[in-house]
Amino acid sequence: MERGHERFTPKESQELIRNPEQVFDSDVEKAQEGNRELMEKLLDREISREFRGATFETLEGGNGKPPEIRIGWTEEDAKSFLLCLKPISEGRGFESGVFGYVGSYGPAKQGKGYDKKYEFTDDGAVSLEDLFAVPEGIHLIIKPTRNRWAMESKNALTEGVFGKNARIMYMGLGFLLLGREWLHVGMHEAGHLSSHDENRAWSIANSNYAVRARPRKSDIKGGSFTGEFGLLKPQHDTPYGETPRLGDIARYGLVSHARSGGARIPAQWDIDDTMQDLARIIEASDEACEEAEF
Repeated sequence: MERGHERFTPKESQELIRNPEQVFDSDVEKAQEGNRELMEKLLDREISREFRGATFETLEGGNGKPPEIRIGWTEEDAKSFLLCLKPISEGRGFESGVFGYVGSYGPAKQGKGYDKKYEFTDDGAVSLEDLFAVPEGIHLIIKPTRNRWAMESKNALTEGVFGKNARIMYMGLGFLLLGREWLHVGMHEAGHLSSHDENRAWSIANSNYAVRARPRKSDIKGGSFTGEFGLLKPQHDTPYGETPRLGDIARYGLVSHARSGGARIPAQWDIDDTMQDLARIIEASDEACEEAEF
């Protein structure tokens, strides 16, 4: 890392650059704090911001209710996709004021003219439980943050609010503003529902990814399907480096944990180069959050 590098980045980014393992598997208490801070900024606001190939929108819920959150992507082939997070306005029992989201993702179309909002097409959206291949029966509750991803362990409070089969996933929206490729981190976090081991969680994610891609093998060869999240399309340059491939995202996660002994990596992987790449991505994610005004 360059000397003085941290002077140009906000406090949150400084911490994540120093402790990059906190990006994809954040300390849950810090993820909770990040979620509270983000929701305070989004509450009772309607936002619409366009980025490089991405659009961030919130639809105000009113009366102190959390907003609906939408991130849409339109790519070079003019195909569009939408992530929609719909708020759960209230839980159950003594913690009825705790908010979370249920999510869906799929092919979309963008409106023309003044109204450019994304809407799902008739091809159909899937729930995030299906998309991330969570174990059968588990209900996924999304809590958005700026840059932190985490999967909360089973606990009585979450079950009391959202039901006995509910698990909370913290989702870093800033990364998604860089591209839908980063949705694969959600597949990794879902892997932690089956294993606490970092290598095993990435292995589960990549295996589940392959299962989703296999039925469309001929479409991939023909170029009409670029893989889930577009991770099999040709790479292109961005201000923070090349767009990530499937192996790149797993490498960022594993190398960041390997520095503290929390993961095993191949000897040929360059730790310093990987961490410099990840630092640029963290900064770009943080800048996207600033542009989105959250």
